[in-house]
Amino acid sequence: KLRDEILKETNNLVTLDTVFIEKGFASLEGSYDVGMTVPHIIEKAEWGQENGYDAIILDCFLDPGLDECREVLNIPVFGACQSACSLAIRLGGEFSVIGILDEMDRCIKQNLAKYGMISRLRSIPVLDVQVLNIQYNSEEIVNKVAEIGVKIVKEDKGKVIVLGCTGLAPLVKSMQN
Repeated sequence: KLRDEILKETNNLVTLDTVFIEKGFASLEGSYDVGMTVPHIIEKAEWGQENGYDAIILDCFLDPGLDECREVLNIPVFGACQSACSLAIRLGGEFSVIGILDEMDRCIKQNLAKYGMISRLRSIPVLDVQVLNIQYNSEEIVNKVAEIGVKIVKEDKGKVIVLGCTGLAPLVKSMQN
């Protein structure tokens, strides 16, 4: 569906393919998961370059292997965290990230510090749900995101809210209602 939307919006100039790594963790929820999975991400990214892809988008908010892929590839590599938070800064100056688990906060903060964005972060409230369980509790998660979003705006004076997990993407339309 996203592939079709992108094709339509770009007059058939941009095609989005989704490919998966064959080895590694099914979800990444901390530094260990990332460390053990990055070699497989690099391998798949190299495969993409060899097979004619023009760019790589890493579908994980922890940006696993972003630096490593950029080092070995000759095509652009985009990370979800870096891209989303950069846009958030452009939109509102400061931002909050709605995280998934407490364990991920450290990884997100490390990345934001590396990207020079940590001073723009207001807060990282968490949903306390494992990535692989998002699809099973979608209505509850949408309600939690809305509740946390209101708190960010009222208490943290947040201007921009970033979803801290690409696994939340299928719920975005529900969150907009």
